[in-house]
Amino acid sequence: MSTIKRLMAKVEMDPNSGCWLWTGAPSPGGYGEIRVGGRVQTGAHRLSYTLHVGPIPPGLHVCHACDTPPCVNPAHLWLGTAADNVADKVAKGRQRRPDHRGERHPRARITEATVRFIRASPLDNKQLAKMLAYPASGICSIRAGRSWAHVARVNQGEYQ
Repeated sequence: MSTIKRLMAKVEMDPNSGCWLWTGAPSPGGYGEIRVGGRVQTGAHRLSYTLHVGPIPPGLHVCHACDTPPCVNPAHLWLGTAADNVADKVAKGRQRRPDHRGERHPRARITEATVRFIRASPLDNKQLAKMLAYPASGICSIRAGRSWAHVARVNQGEYQ
């Protein structure tokens, strides 16, 4: 059986959306997966694009205009960079990443009040590290603004 026949044997047409829905094995993210050449597992949407439109240049992603991961309709697929794909996701309101800045991060070890204290303290990084049981390198990153940048700075010597 030809590759295109194998692909299309696992496709169901949705008359409402125009999507060609992959009914075969899905990836954890819901995208279709298919073996090519008996060995290599690839995205069904990538295979569909290659078979119906042409080769995918290195470094490019096959993105979905319809936002339906199992869709393999070449009319719903477009090529873009990783940045294009993320920008498309954000523009369509599918950015699911929660705001994990600062204290909201599940592994946060200090509070915003402690960050303000660190920035205002006259003590050096090693002294603060010992007092707070926090790495001196982390204290250096906080003072330099590389981490906890979202916490407003206070005047030197002033603790709030």
